[in-house]
Amino acid sequence: MISGEDWENMFQGQVLVRVGAFYRIAFPRDYRELLGNKIIVTYGFENSLIATSESQWEKIFTKEFDNKSVLSTDVRDLRRVFLGGITTVEFDQQGRFVIPEYLREYAKIQIQTDAVFVWQKDYVEIWDKLIWEDRQKEVLKNISLIAEKLSREEIND
Repeated sequence: MISGEDWENMFQGQVLVRVGAFYRIAFPRDYRELLGNKIIVTYGFENSLIATSESQWEKIFTKEFDNKSVLSTDVRDLRRVFLGGITTVEFDQQGRFVIPEYLREYAKIQIQTDAVFVWQKDYVEIWDKLIWEDRQKEVLKNISLIAEKLSREEIND
């Protein structure tokens, strides 16, 4: 694992990567060092993918699912998407992996286009570059309103 000082010196919050032949894509070295050489990839939000380590997966998702009743349609649907979309990835010698067809179709990732890896503390999002840029513009346009809304929710908790 990387120490705090090393992490600060090398880390990037977003990394642009070209999607190669056969939908092979290089997972950024910084992120591999933080998450390990075996990761879980599944559906994310807004046409992104989520990639994380097995230990972080347990922390992020399993705990949430364990506390919810299967009697709820929403819970069942979320389980189907996140758990049903899981693929375990091991990297080749150059840190690459192949994005499974069902995930690349959802994320609209194409060969010879760019993908953006976005760090989210416990996981990484993988986006088609154009979809990411559109989403980021929308969020940045409303960033003050989003921050204000979240601060009000914290006060009410």
